Order: sequence, then C-alpha cells, then structure tokens
Amino acid sequence: MSSLYILSAGVLVSLVFPGSGHWLVALISIIMIWLTVLTTNRRLHICKWVPSLGSVIKVFIVITMALLSWQIYQKSGSANELSFQSIVPFPETLNSSVKFLPAMVFNLLGFELMSGLSRDTANPQRDLPIAIFWSAIIISVFYLLGSLAMLVAIPASDVKLTGGMVELFQILLGDNQLATALLYIIMSLVILTLLADGVSWSLGACRMARAAAEKGEFPALLAHSNGNNAPAGATVLSGCLATIIVVTYALMTTSSDELFWEVFSFSVLFMLMPYILLFLAFLKLRSSAAIHPRPFKVAGPHWLLYLICGLGITFVLWAMSILLMPNGNLSDLLRPTGLITLTGSTVMILVIESLLRSQLQPRTMP
Repeated sequence: MSSLYILSAGVLVSLVFPGSGHWLVALISIIMIWLTVLTTNRRLHICKWVPSLGSVIKVFIVITMALLSWQIYQKSGSANELSFQSIVPFPETLNSSVKFLPAMVFNLLGFELMSGLSRDTANPQRDLPIAIFWSAIIISVFYLLGSLAMLVAIPASDVKLTGGMVELFQILLGDNQLATALLYIIMSLVILTLLADGVSWSLGACRMARAAAEKGEFPALLAHSNGNNAPAGATVLSGCLATIIVVTYALMTTSSDELFWEVFSFSVLFMLMPYILLFLAFLKLRSSAAIHPRPFKVAGPHWLLYLICGLGITFVLWAMSILLMPNGNLSDLLRPTGLITLTGSTVMILVIESLLRSQLQPRTMP
C-alpha cells in the first residue's frame, strides 16, 4: 500500500507541484493511506464500489492511452524499437530484461485476496474461480496495451518511476489549453484508480487477517470489527505500519523516484516471502488432506503440481534477489536502504512467526 500511494502522490506532485521535494510526496502518501483506512472501515456494500469504479476508469484510461499512442505511431513512429526481438527477452537481452521481473511478479500478486471475500459472495464455489481466471486474462491484456503506449511515446531510458504517466499524457495530448485541461482530468482519474487499488488490496488483506484472528491464529487486536462489520483493528494497524515505512524511507532517500523504488522493494520483498510458504503448504495439504472438501481443486498429477510450485518458488526467489541486489552485486546489500529492506523484511517475518506460534501453542498443548 505504501509504494502504491507514493506513486499516486508522485503523479499529483509532478502535475501540480513540479520540482518539489520527496517529503511532499511522502506527506501526500500518508494522507492517502489514512483515507484508505477510513474508506475500508465503511460497510462492504458501500466501500466495494470504490474498486469497481476504479476498474471502469482504469479501462477507460488504458484505452485512451492506446488510441492516442496509435495516432502518434501513425504520424511519427515509435520512440522505441517495437519488434518481436526487442520485446521478447532473447539471450542477448536477457540480462537487461530480468531487472523487471519483480514488477512482473508484483502484477500477479493479490489474485488470492478475493478469496477473503468468500463469505460475502453469493456463490463462491462458482464465482471465485471465474473471477480469478478472467482477471488474469483482462489484466494481462491491459498491462500490455499500457506498456506499448508508453514505449511508443517515451524512450525507455527516459521513463520516470513516479512522473512517467504525467509525461506520457503531456506527449499524447499535445501542448494547448484544451490539452492541459484534459491532462488534469485524466491525471485525476489515474490517481483515483491508484486509490481504488489501495482500497481493493486493503479490503482483501485486512478481512483475511481478521478471519485468521477470529480463529486464534493472529492476535485478538486484528479480530476487532467496528459497527460496520469492517476489520477496524487490521485496517488501523496496516495504516500505522504503512506510515512508519514511508517516513523511515523518506529519511533515507533524496528523490521521489528513489523513495518509490526503495519502498516498492521493501513492500514486494515482504509480500513475496510468504508465497514460498504458500506453495509448500499447498503441496503439504495436497498430500495429507487430498480428500478434504474444497470449493475448487487444482487438477493434475502430483509431478505436475510439484513442477508448477517449483517454478513459482524459483521466480519468487529470483525476484527477491533482484530487489535486494538491483545491480547484481553483493555490495548492494550494504547500502543503508538495502540493509533496512533486508533487515526489516526479516524482522517482520520473524515477528509474525513468533505471534503465530504464541497464538497456536495454547491450542496444541494437552
């Protein structure tokens, strides 16, 4: 959630306060974090329209990007070489392509979070698998369209991490009064979609944390619900942690792009670690509780499931190594931000593990 709001704050600052320091980005990010906390503490039927509206707006933005970039491509060609060899990571370009692996893996995170809304879904056995399947297809198509639009308009070496969207639409729309008005409108919609993404992530993650706490697997604080039946304990705690992360990295960085990348690295690294355990837990449960009734079951022989999980773990470890060593050198780990990222992620995993053990131990004692 922290890196997402740094990105949206970076878009806002690039548009309204160009040239401002990264502390303004950090401040706006913190405000957005707590707006998300307030939103997710509303009733589900009220706050769930935010991600739905954000999805519709996101489709509109991507289609607009694709159409405008096509016009530019027809008039002046592409700012980058668009060929099969330049897009697909062939051996000669593999080294420069793998650094984007964490972003690609990050795009796939969160598909399982919709399972946290199963109690609020009319027919989860039917609806959840369908939602996951179609989400994967739709998201892949729209990410591809958005990436191609960016590559047509801006040289890859000039793309900015936080201000790239503003620069893209400045090029696509042109330079006149109408274009400026449209730019402000579209960028407002972009920020709204990023906020909607944050609400969506918070809805799923906090409700799953509450469910685990209600079963005694997490501390009782996370099981607290407010009068709207929203997971208030989990949302407030997540807001506090996100604020601490933003402030900590803002103290150690000097630019908005650097702030975004370091918080993104920390967030994704911490989010990737549990997926290794998730793959292993899947294999364990498939062996020890294969006949247990489930809403849906992954088909295939055991060797295929081991292969799929092995590939998943390999990609996760690969992405984690790139986040920790962006230049491919062990010395990257000695950077102040690198040490904070590695140490902070490890400490948080150990804290969560100790909390789980302390919660589960009384239940397993005779």
